[in-house]
Amino acid sequence: MTVAAVEGTDYDEPTTVGVIDTLSAMNAVPLAVMVEIHGWAAIEQAEDASVITVSDGAAPLVTLSDPADRGSSPSPAVARTLLDATVRTAHRCGAFDDAMAAADLALTLDDPSDYDCLLISGAEAALARLDTSRAARYAAAVSAGALYAKAMNILGYAQSTVGQGVDADRAFTAAASSECVETRAVARLLRFKNALWVTGDTGRARACVADISGGDAALALVSATSGDSRAAIRFRVSALGQPIRNDSLASRSIAALLGGLAVVIGAADAGAIGVLGEALDVAYEYMSRTLLATHQLMALGLFGAAAHHITGDTVGQQSLASRVADAVPGGPYPGWRDEVSGITALTRGDMHTSVGLLSGVIDRLDAADAPAYLGYRARIDCADAAAQTGDVDTADRLLHTHRTDPHPGFAYLSGSASVAQAWITAADDVGEAASILDVAARDARTRGRHGVEAYLLETRLRLGDASAAPRLRELAETLPDLPRARLGARFGTALEAADTDLLCEAAAAYRAAGLEAPAVDATAHAALAATDPLSGVTVLAQADVRAERLGLCTPAVVAARAADGLSIRQRHITARAAAGAPNREIADELGVSVRTVEGHLYRVGRTIDIHHIRRT
Repeated sequence: MTVAAVEGTDYDEPTTVGVIDTLSAMNAVPLAVMVEIHGWAAIEQAEDASVITVSDGAAPLVTLSDPADRGSSPSPAVARTLLDATVRTAHRCGAFDDAMAAADLALTLDDPSDYDCLLISGAEAALARLDTSRAARYAAAVSAGALYAKAMNILGYAQSTVGQGVDADRAFTAAASSECVETRAVARLLRFKNALWVTGDTGRARACVADISGGDAALALVSATSGDSRAAIRFRVSALGQPIRNDSLASRSIAALLGGLAVVIGAADAGAIGVLGEALDVAYEYMSRTLLATHQLMALGLFGAAAHHITGDTVGQQSLASRVADAVPGGPYPGWRDEVSGITALTRGDMHTSVGLLSGVIDRLDAADAPAYLGYRARIDCADAAAQTGDVDTADRLLHTHRTDPHPGFAYLSGSASVAQAWITAADDVGEAASILDVAARDARTRGRHGVEAYLLETRLRLGDASAAPRLRELAETLPDLPRARLGARFGTALEAADTDLLCEAAAAYRAAGLEAPAVDATAHAALAATDPLSGVTVLAQADVRAERLGLCTPAVVAARAADGLSIRQRHITARAAAGAPNREIADELGVSVRTVEGHLYRVGRTIDIHHIRRT
């Protein structure tokens, strides 16, 4: 039955004609999508009139009862209406599996191109399910019609995700020739992202977005990734969720991702805690409502965790990690959850856990032959953690790629790489390690990257370089909410004074903030500064317990242990005895004999000048 045949009947002409108009262009459409567009009443009315047929099964399709009424191709207006309805339906109903089942069915037909709408719906759903191989398969089967450019954007996105940057660029180039302004904008934004991170061509990335809607967000990201935090922050946070010209869900979604990441990176680099928190909240709320929410929230989780690591904000880091973990079922490459957890463990100072998680991520990426850019940050962070455990050979190997073949899309990680390199170098030469950090901190200061600068200066303090203290105090005054600046200023002042009590107080402040690694080093420096040998032993015993649990073997810990020449067990027994614990109680705690405890205390007394261990 054609549209003309319906005219003059007793049915509500606008609604029934609309159903027929849609199906005459697309032939078969998921029932949930048709309901989204026309409403249940129109569908029931058309079915009662035998105008349409609704199939059975888990993914019911609506078709015209008379296939001869089908048109040749959809108009751009009909195509966009269908696609927008598919997006809304999938998000509201969680109908991703239905859409993919319908697309699988279309692929089994003699001419799948007759079902382009189903293939596009299935490809979108596959991306939402993080199944890039199925998304590419559906998109590649779309014919060269009205939906072809949309399919090329999906195909390029899937190829880019798995590192096929050259192929993806070709697909995006094809999509960019579309007559639809929105499709062209999406193609160029995605082409930008592909050039920036997959192929590493920042010049091409800039050229992709120089004159399009949403381009300001993309250019802000180029600035952020190159280390220009000032330019990145100038991109207004409030603009992240605002409509852009030729407003569409897809283009707004991608622009929000690019702009959100730009502000997150730039704010962390600059130490702007308030801007960072606002950017993460706005980006999270907006991205969680888009079709590519799983991809975008995964990216936000990784970048946000890394940003909070730079600033030392463990509370914000854990809150974001929990929100993203609850919202995202997986990731487009193996182990993204473990990478987020590995970064948070590094921030807390739990090097054992961080190395285990991040090395596992790297191994899985290598086994899957994943593109290098996916594991770039994980290698730097894992090198940082490994070096702090004393495994400098592994750390040096992990940092090799950054040193020999740096990726221009990750230039902003130079501060983190300098910290990792400093820990590697410090195993042989603490002075040279401090020089590496000094050069990097001066560069960060020049570029307005004060969050990175504070992180570098704090690491110098941990190596025992008190000359970083005055600048940290300046940063603490100008950025009072920045944890690494505020706590570092306190640590630096205590280190300058070589005051055991002040250093212990600084360590306690770090622990209260959830930053265990600098707390352990501050405690180790407190032991080195102690003028009373017994005080030094008892203070270091506290650091021993935490260092062993966390896997820390930093120069400060090594130096403090070497200074008294005692074993960890001897230090523990001495500290317990100094606190007034009887030998029997200590022996019971350790599961040894009283004679063993007495033997340890005797040897301690002969090793260092301690005449009276038990204090009254």
